[in-house]
Amino acid sequence: MHPRLLLRSIGANFLGGIWAGALIVLTTPLFVARLGLEGFAFIGFWQLLALVSAVFDFGLGASLIREFARYQGSKETKNKYRSLLYSLEWIYLGLAASIGLVIALAANWLAGSWLKLLEVQPDEAALLIRLMAGSIALQFLSLLYSNALSGMQHHAVMNSFQMLGNSLKYLGGVAVLLFENSLVLFFSYQILAALIVCWLTRRRLLKQLDDLGDKHEPVLDFAKVRRMSRYSAGMFLTALCGLLLANIDRIALSKIVPASDFGKYTVAFTATGLLQMVILAFYRTYYPKFSELKVAEDEAGLKKAYYQGCRLVGAVIIPTAVAALVFAPKLFQIWLGYCDNSVVLVFRLLIVGTTLSGLMWLPAALQQAVGWTRLHVALMILALALGVPFLFAGIGRFGLPGATAMVLVHGAIEITLGLWLMNRVLFPGENLRWYGLVIVAPTLACLPVALLSVMSMPTDIARHIGFVWLLGTGVAMLLSSVMVNRRFSNG
Repeated sequence: MHPRLLLRSIGANFLGGIWAGALIVLTTPLFVARLGLEGFAFIGFWQLLALVSAVFDFGLGASLIREFARYQGSKETKNKYRSLLYSLEWIYLGLAASIGLVIALAANWLAGSWLKLLEVQPDEAALLIRLMAGSIALQFLSLLYSNALSGMQHHAVMNSFQMLGNSLKYLGGVAVLLFENSLVLFFSYQILAALIVCWLTRRRLLKQLDDLGDKHEPVLDFAKVRRMSRYSAGMFLTALCGLLLANIDRIALSKIVPASDFGKYTVAFTATGLLQMVILAFYRTYYPKFSELKVAEDEAGLKKAYYQGCRLVGAVIIPTAVAALVFAPKLFQIWLGYCDNSVVLVFRLLIVGTTLSGLMWLPAALQQAVGWTRLHVALMILALALGVPFLFAGIGRFGLPGATAMVLVHGAIEITLGLWLMNRVLFPGENLRWYGLVIVAPTLACLPVALLSVMSMPTDIARHIGFVWLLGTGVAMLLSSVMVNRRFSNG
């Protein structure tokens, strides 16, 4: 891929991620104001169930991305795209139906025995969970088509549909609640929105396949799916461990604490969403690119793309994380109109853990692209083994802030032991170089800007002026970091 096309792909994924994160951030105050913290907890629980469900494609989605990227790298027969998609579509239909059915059947138990509800009655909560099941099943099916577009490296097309889906989900959801303050209507609408996005994404994907020029009818090729099973199993274990690492804090809290406290934690978690979306944008761009370069046996190009990606990730998320840490109280004051100290503390801890683990997403993508999934899985299992005891002890001792223990343990293990073990095999002796280029350089570039801004910022500044101030500071931090990244672009 030409460097300009690669940057265009990064831009498309970045725009899609920023759009999703911005919608979540902008609509959260409206959801909280309209529904209250316990009502907002249902939205958080719905998002959590969707994330849990997504892992039960058993690694097939990641395998599809890799196979489509490999087809491009090796110039395989175009009809292979159609046959593999056709085969996986039948599997995904069965999985989506099973996921929806399981959630629907478990609705009474989740409403009566899992969630700690104070205001909403269990019967109403069970109905809401059944409605969630329908939208989650359709969202799961949409992932197949999005992954196919990603593997073909049609990132702009994929992100346009994801932006549409997120707009319908969040902006449309706000409109529904403003029309009638009813979670039943809200989740009924979400089923319709998910159906529209699924149908449109599939239709566009089939058109992209038609444009390849091979119009042969696809055939079921379950033998190919079976040959992918070993890699899919590794990716499934990776996704399962990643799911637990990223969400076990909310899973535990949804069971242990009242729904209103779970709503508070969800607010803090939501505030980190923009950072997570930015990280995901880079992963979506570079994972198929790494796979293509690997199958083309371009080792020099693979290493160059890897360092380029890691530097770009550091240049973007380090300033974002520093700004979030330094300006956290003011950010919540501007965002929600008030500042809850416990929520701010949880947010800061989540930012630290998310940044540390997020910097390792591209190293993980490289490992996956070359077929080396065991290391990343082993590190995540280690993080779970160490982090779970700290998680429950932290909740018992410190409450909501203690629930961030898992994120912090995971981030610390990945950025130290994970990088060292990976570089022993792939890039011996390059640990310090990686830390310097990816972490130290952008931190030294943006930190003085943040400190100067926070020291000169008036204490009684109005919310709209404060927003402009922080936006300007963020842009200045990002520019300083990008300039340093360009300085080392030939490193």
